[in-house]
Amino acid sequence: MELFTPDGIATRYLFYVGANTAPETGLSYWSSLCNSTPEVLSSHLVFNVYGTCTAPAPTPTPSPTATATAPTPTPTATASATATPVATATATATPSPGPSSTPSATPAAEPLNLSTRMLVQAGDNVGIGGFIIAGSAPKQLVLRAIGPSLAQSGVSDALADPVLELHGPAGFITIINDNWRATQEAELLATGVAPAHNLESAILATLNPGAYTAIVRGKNNASGIALIEVYDLSQASASRLGNISTRAFVSTGSSVVIAGFILGGHAGNANVILRGIGPSLAGFGVPGALANPILQLRDANGGLLQENDDWEDDPSQAAIITAAGLAPTNSLESAIAATLSPGQYTALLFGLNNGTGVGLVEVYNRAIP
Repeated sequence: MELFTPDGIATRYLFYVGANTAPETGLSYWSSLCNSTPEVLSSHLVFNVYGTCTAPAPTPTPSPTATATAPTPTPTATASATATPVATATATATPSPGPSSTPSATPAAEPLNLSTRMLVQAGDNVGIGGFIIAGSAPKQLVLRAIGPSLAQSGVSDALADPVLELHGPAGFITIINDNWRATQEAELLATGVAPAHNLESAILATLNPGAYTAIVRGKNNASGIALIEVYDLSQASASRLGNISTRAFVSTGSSVVIAGFILGGHAGNANVILRGIGPSLAGFGVPGALANPILQLRDANGGLLQENDDWEDDPSQAAIITAAGLAPTNSLESAIAATLSPGQYTALLFGLNNGTGVGLVEVYNRAIP
């Protein structure tokens, strides 16, 4: 995936999403970038949708999907959608020449993998990526914090030595990794998505359904551009990734926040809601919140699909967002409701008039309660 400026001009900062042998681009992934200038890269949320097999086939081996570019643990408010009751049809005996089948609706695509590229600083401005595992079965994931190898993509201020933390629900024991070869080298190599640089971090874990937070910080409080990624190694399990979010410092130029996600697993269109949160973070004790966020949704080619400054600007959009229970609490915050076909997408979060501050970009799958 290639990042574009808001006017559609390609920049030298690249994100690639999809199948590839390169460590940063091997699997589908979610990406987001911290920055807030108009001339900044546009963010592409990337997600691949895989069609449903119509004939029996050998069980596929889970294959990590590269995520476009996804921080101390500061609580991040995450709205949860409410499940909509589904009417149950009652069968009525009717004379019929023979049995007839009723076509079933095509299942909607789901978010697969995620990643965020952001400016990692110290204190409250570390990079934070949140995600939910919804369903009834555990899910095996690989999380990565990438820094030094970003220099190969032209990133001059990459984070030299990232440290990765994984926090989970009550009772979950926090997992911390500095250098990936130190603890799970053999296991990570076997997944095919081990980091390319020895100073980068990775965690292989099988997680129960629940809400999790991945935090990336620089060793010894160093700063720089980093990429946090979540790879789904068990996409066939009875659980899925959903409601992904990234909180980071939104700067300017190449340091806006870019959230990428991939829609896959089914062939049907997915209903998603994206939010760009800033002012209301102050109510959670976050200093220096982004005053007026702007949110863009772009496709895999960098094409602008939708843009929003203030979420109430479009009455029809505001009605959908409110009905879903996801209306932002501040009128200056941004939100987009979209029905998307399987594929790769990017969300870009930046500040109005080059404003900077801590912002939160979120992607909600409306099919997940």
